[in-house]
Amino acid sequence: MQNCFPTLFTNGEGGLNPLEGSESRLHEYHLDEYCAHLMKWHDRRFIIHSNFKFLCLNLIQRRQIDGLVRRISDSGSQHDELLQPDSSIGDEDTALQILESLKPYFKVVRGSGFYWSSVRDDLVSMIGSRVLPTRWPTFFLTLSAADTIWPDFF
Repeated sequence: MQNCFPTLFTNGEGGLNPLEGSESRLHEYHLDEYCAHLMKWHDRRFIIHSNFKFLCLNLIQRRQIDGLVRRISDSGSQHDELLQPDSSIGDEDTALQILESLKPYFKVVRGSGFYWSSVRDDLVSMIGSRVLPTRWPTFFLTLSAADTIWPDFF
């Protein structure tokens, strides 16, 4: 990381992985903890940089997906029967079965389609709950006499 952004990491030090011989750390950091620490840096150089935020998010999501794929491949015996060619099942049906089997794994990766579909399902279930009599979202509007004297609202 320090080689990609030489203006952010002075002297090439301070990256996620310490340099051999010149840097030492008391304990190892996870990537998300490390990026959160850099975003809170005192001179704000990491948060001001136009690309660094997106690189951190990209790296975090890639590591999440790599970990999920590794976990799925370790328990690959349950998915092997889906990959066996079967003349009675079409290619589309097989692909849909594989996607359905992967859905629980990828629900936890923020930004993935599976994550947002689960969030959408949660929102729809809240809207359709029996608590709301109309089963539709409600718009709340509060008016007060102070609204007429606040100059920000004019």
